[in-house]
Amino acid sequence: MEITLTPAERSIYNAATQTFGVSTMRGIFNEEIGECLVALSHLDRNRETSFTPLQEELADLYVVLHQMILYYGEEPILEIANAKLRRLKARIAANNPNLRLA
Repeated sequence: MEITLTPAERSIYNAATQTFGVSTMRGIFNEEIGECLVALSHLDRNRETSFTPLQEELADLYVVLHQMILYYGEEPILEIANAKLRRLKARIAANNPNLRLA
């Protein structure tokens, strides 16, 4: 697993953290997680008939998550994520032996 960001995207994410601060970024991250939970709840309870609100909240979370990853250490986070992905692959294989994974 790797994060594929253009130099311009990296620059924007880093500038946002530098401009607004890590504390603000963490607050926004928490807010976006909450908004995603609300959007999921609305879908689960059929209060929303479109994926659009959830997609918008996921896009917001995607942006701030990249800021967090870049700030807190892309390389160690990706190493941990890769280990978790390998573990998930093994669990899938154990539960679905007929499925062929790359």
